[in-house]
Amino acid sequence: MVELYTSRTPIELLAWTQELERASGRQSGGPRNAPRPLDLDLLLYGERESRDPSLQLPHPRLHLRAFVLAPLAALSPEVLIPLAGRTAGAVWESWENRSTVRRVPWNAADR
Repeated sequence: MVELYTSRTPIELLAWTQELERASGRQSGGPRNAPRPLDLDLLLYGERESRDPSLQLPHPRLHLRAFVLAPLAALSPEVLIPLAGRTAGAVWESWENRSTVRRVPWNAADR
């Protein structure tokens, strides 16, 4: 999970992340949910909402995925998840089986 500040619009940011995915070897047209070298999703963009077919913000399933909620709750527990009607921290605290997600230490300097 990455939090960043940008002057790009949500659509421009989406195009940039898709270019990063292509540069890493991701090919379009493959099976849905198949393994890929890099998968970048825009989850939130401040308080902006988008129902554009190419970009839905907030991500419509972010409150349903433990691997998204755990780092989001750690990074920004007070952020409101509109579709859940609660904060990321509150949704994560109510998650029944939080042990399914574990933090893996990572240091960019070691890579």
